[in-house]
Amino acid sequence: MKLYKDILVTAWQKTIHQPSLWIFGLFAAFIFGNAGELDRYLRFMNGIVSEGSVINPRFWLDHRWAQFVASASEKIITGDMTVILLMVGLAATFIWILIMMSISAGALIKAATLPNVRFVDAFAAGAKHWVALLVLFASGYGVVILTTVIIGGLISKLNVSAETVQQTFILVGSILFVPLVIVISFLIRFTAQGIVLKNLHIWPAVCNAAKMLKQAWLVTLEMAIVNFSVVFIINLFLLVAVGLLFAPQFATALGLETATSLDRFYSVVVVSGLVYAVLVVFVGAILSTWQWIAWTLLFERLQTEQPASTLLRWLHYRRSK
Repeated sequence: MKLYKDILVTAWQKTIHQPSLWIFGLFAAFIFGNAGELDRYLRFMNGIVSEGSVINPRFWLDHRWAQFVASASEKIITGDMTVILLMVGLAATFIWILIMMSISAGALIKAATLPNVRFVDAFAAGAKHWVALLVLFASGYGVVILTTVIIGGLISKLNVSAETVQQTFILVGSILFVPLVIVISFLIRFTAQGIVLKNLHIWPAVCNAAKMLKQAWLVTLEMAIVNFSVVFIINLFLLVAVGLLFAPQFATALGLETATSLDRFYSVVVVSGLVYAVLVVFVGAILSTWQWIAWTLLFERLQTEQPASTLLRWLHYRRSK
C-alpha cells in the first residue's frame, strides 16, 4: 500500500496547494466522475438495469432517442423559434463543455509533473492537445456505446419474456462491461498522459498505454480500488455531515403540530438538498483534480520502474510463512 499512499499524499499536496487547478477538476469530472473508473462502471450498470434518461444505455436500444429527435425536428421544421434557440444553445453549451473537458484533462496531467504551475500555463498545455484528447475520449465512449447497442440489440431480439431479457441485460452487463468499461477507461487515462507528457500521436499513445496496462494491470486495478474507496468514504462523510447539520431543523419541523409543519419540512429538505448539491460540486472538483494528478503520478512511476502489486506481495508473504 506504500506506493498508493505515497502517490495519493503527493497528489493531495499538489491539489490543496494549487486551488486554481480545481476549475479544471470541475470539467474533468465529466469524463470519469470524481471517483474514477469503478464509479463510472457502477453508473453505467445502473443505466443498463433502470429506465429513464438520455444517458441511460437502454435509451439507445428501444427507439426513445428516435422519438426525441423526431419530435425536436418537427418543431424545428415548423419554425418554433423557442425550440430552435433552445437546441442551438444546448448544442453550443455541449460543444463548449466537451472542449473544456479536453483542455482540463490535459492541464491537470501537465500540472501533475510540475512543482508549481500557473493557471495560464496549465490551460495552455491543455489547449495544445485538446483536439487529440477530445478524439480519444469520444472514441473510448463510442466503443462502449457501440458495444452496448450491438449486444443490447441482440439480447432484445431473443424470443423470451421481458423479465428474461432484463435478467440477461444484467448478467451480460455485469460480466462483459466490467472488463470493457474499466479497461477502456484505463487505456484512456494512460493514452491521454502519453499524448500530453510524451507528445505522442493518438495511436502510438494507445499502443504505449496498452503495453503499460499489460505489464502493470494489477497495480492499476489496485489503484482504482484504493481511489474509489477513499472517495466513497469522503462522499459518505459529506452526506452524514449535511444530515447532522440540518438534523435540528428536521426535528423541529417534524415536531410541529400545525398545518405549516409539512411545508416547513419540505423547505428543510429542499435547502439541505441544495446545500448538499453545492458541496458535491465543490468537493467533486477537488477530488477530480486529485484523481487526475494521482493517476498521472502513477503513470510517471510506471515509466521508470515496475512496482509490485500489494496483493502479490501479500500472497508471497503468506506463502513464505
